[in-house]
Amino acid sequence: MKKLIYCTLLIPVLSHSQVSSFKDYSADLEQKTDGLITAKHLTKSEISSLSIKGTQIISSTEKNLSSTNIQELLKFDLEALSKKHPAPDLLTSKILFDGSRTQDKNSGFVLPYTPIKDWMGLSHPPVKELPNDISTVNKRYSLEPGTNVQSSSFQKKLDSITNSNLATGNKLTLIKNKEIHEEKMKLLESSQKYFWGAVFLIRCDQYTMPFFEKMIEKQNAGLDVRLMIDRMGSVVNGGKCFKKLKKLGLNIHRVNKSLRTIIRETKKFGKRKSTAFHPKFWINESNTGIVDGVNLMNIHVETTDHNHMYKDTGVKVEGPTATDLKKTYISMWKEYIDKADDFLVQKEKDLDIEIQNQTEKALRGEALYKEEKVPEGSCRFSWQDPQLDNHSTSEAMIEMLKTSESYIALTPLEYFLEKDHKIESTYTRFLQALDNKVRNENVALDYIVNRHGTWTFGEEFNSEGQYKDHGKSKIGKMISRKYKNWLHEIGYAKVTSYIQDLKKSNPEARGWFHYVFNHSKLLMVDNALTAVGSHNMNDRSFLSDIEAMLICVDTNLAKDVNKMLTKDMMNSISIATSKK
Repeated sequence: MKKLIYCTLLIPVLSHSQVSSFKDYSADLEQKTDGLITAKHLTKSEISSLSIKGTQIISSTEKNLSSTNIQELLKFDLEALSKKHPAPDLLTSKILFDGSRTQDKNSGFVLPYTPIKDWMGLSHPPVKELPNDISTVNKRYSLEPGTNVQSSSFQKKLDSITNSNLATGNKLTLIKNKEIHEEKMKLLESSQKYFWGAVFLIRCDQYTMPFFEKMIEKQNAGLDVRLMIDRMGSVVNGGKCFKKLKKLGLNIHRVNKSLRTIIRETKKFGKRKSTAFHPKFWINESNTGIVDGVNLMNIHVETTDHNHMYKDTGVKVEGPTATDLKKTYISMWKEYIDKADDFLVQKEKDLDIEIQNQTEKALRGEALYKEEKVPEGSCRFSWQDPQLDNHSTSEAMIEMLKTSESYIALTPLEYFLEKDHKIESTYTRFLQALDNKVRNENVALDYIVNRHGTWTFGEEFNSEGQYKDHGKSKIGKMISRKYKNWLHEIGYAKVTSYIQDLKKSNPEARGWFHYVFNHSKLLMVDNALTAVGSHNMNDRSFLSDIEAMLICVDTNLAKDVNKMLTKDMMNSISIATSKK
């Protein structure tokens, strides 16, 4: 009897770990998807070396296949997709493809075939390259840029409510993932007089230490090097790093007013006393600055869009707005670290002269508002601290939504949707403005949220960049179980029901669960106005955290953002109109 029970319990284990040939698996996959998922061209020896064990592809010739290599073994055929599911664009075809599969309550798929683990919940291999003509993939890419958000009257209003200034003549470059960190290193290496940075979290690992060491090298050579971080750097795996860098002599400082408490719950957001120093931006003496949402940790600096690390976005700005980044940094230093020293006092005077010269050249000030539409390449850098009763970045994004005419795309980090909360705040007003535009004014929406929710408990990369299952520890299992229960019962269901409800009023409302953790902080309106920086679309950023955002009128930047988001949506689970 005991042997029978043992064998019965063992059967699922054997079944799960059963090994089959990659050739048979790919043939079955192609047959069950009507040719939409096919194996890429491989030699006979390559095919014979591959096999399937459970939901993983393994190789007899390589010890470990990387996620990138695994994802390249199978292809989601976009041409076949458009033929199988005819639609105005490929994204709509993908929605039809997803809709033809049964989805469970967690917006996962119940499939007639076994998906590979590295697809991270998708019903198909991730798409790495899009056709050259993006309008064939996403018809919203071709929407005419909105006029309201480019108008002088709207931009003057933003001047007033954010206490910031619009400046034009900027060259703007969208930067993503690993290239953000690479651009920071280039900026650091080119610095001749000073290099200043602000970031939320740090970690000293093999990927970030070269950057820190270069800062120390430059500082020892006579540069004025400064780095501001949040106190959380001493709480979440950053304390040893902070002490290490201090010991090495780096001019690094924690913002002491931040994080008075780690407990910051949505239900208490009317009486918050805590805050986090969350801005991420970098400048030197040149006219170049970088604004992003990236922390100095391996999971941010080594990400490639597809390797299951955090997807991130930033903008390199070259031009007069870099002056505003420098002015903001000095203001933050005086507010959070110490009174201005002689070096900062002199730099502040130099920057005032720069601003005066830019005004005389009609690159900022009233000269920008003489025409009905402000020039392309016009940006403002907005900084807020709710504890100082300053909600400038929050108010700016609310006005962006209220002024939109045709299209809104945003990447919320989390699932909170407190638009009907009894306490009115910038956060509820943001969500109410979004709801009103989509529901009552039929503005198209792409709402791209994370499938993995707030934090990726359970599976995460360690400090060496290796994939590690934290859920194996007792506390990891407890956190993971509690978190996943919340995620499944509240997170997915809440967003899904909200998007489905919006669709009843406006079929152009679309919701997406991105397949890797999307850490970008993006709001793009009418293919014309883009906000990029540290400000998440969540309660903490709106209500308590110190944030900074670059907000730009530039249709070329908006198109680049739209192109990037199009790929993100192709690699997301589309929220079905209704559950099957």
